[in-house]
Amino acid sequence: MAATIQYNRSNPAVKRILQEVKEMQSNPSPDFMSLPLEEDIFEWQFAILGPRDSEFEGGIYHGRIQLPSDYPFKPPSFMLLTPSGRFEIQKKICLSISNYHPEHWQPSWSVRTALVALIAFMPTNPGGALGSLDYKPEDRRALAIKSREVPPKFGSPQRQKLIDEVIPSRTSGSKCMSFLYLLTTCCFYPRSMSKCSVRLLLSPKRCQMCQTRSSHLTLVMSMQTR
Repeated sequence: MAATIQYNRSNPAVKRILQEVKEMQSNPSPDFMSLPLEEDIFEWQFAILGPRDSEFEGGIYHGRIQLPSDYPFKPPSFMLLTPSGRFEIQKKICLSISNYHPEHWQPSWSVRTALVALIAFMPTNPGGALGSLDYKPEDRRALAIKSREVPPKFGSPQRQKLIDEVIPSRTSGSKCMSFLYLLTTCCFYPRSMSKCSVRLLLSPKRCQMCQTRSSHLTLVMSMQTR
């Protein structure tokens, strides 16, 4: 990325983001794709595939991620650009991995971790959370089909170029619900740690931002020293 030379590579946030860009390119996922804008590496575009065995299967959902200046110590914010019937478009959504819940965020998590979790959120009960929708399954299936036709139009020509390019490609043998494997391989943890075990838990709790009681996906990680 030629534009990254304008950033101070000694800055912890910039250094971490560049590491994630390299990791994302060298180890692509069949279930999502995400890259930063050339003019601003704190702003990412992504596309995720709808989870299998759900009304979102076959859909391609585009969105944007905004990383804070003190990333990875603070969580990113998420916005969907493709209508899905699950999340509102062009509005920040409330997730336990988003900026609405910094108390849940772990610096060892990454953009990859967040996207895996976002896919996991798709088929869950929205429970009235901020930015969530509760369309009927048949309407969501119709939107999933429509989402494959044309990428959404949003932002500058440079951003639109990236939106048009960021398209994941799932192979027939892949399963996007293999979260444990994906999360175990996508966490950034100290070299002194030899094992990183991650679990995904759905726990009903009241969101202080939404004031609703819904199932929030919790990422639980334990580490073992060498």
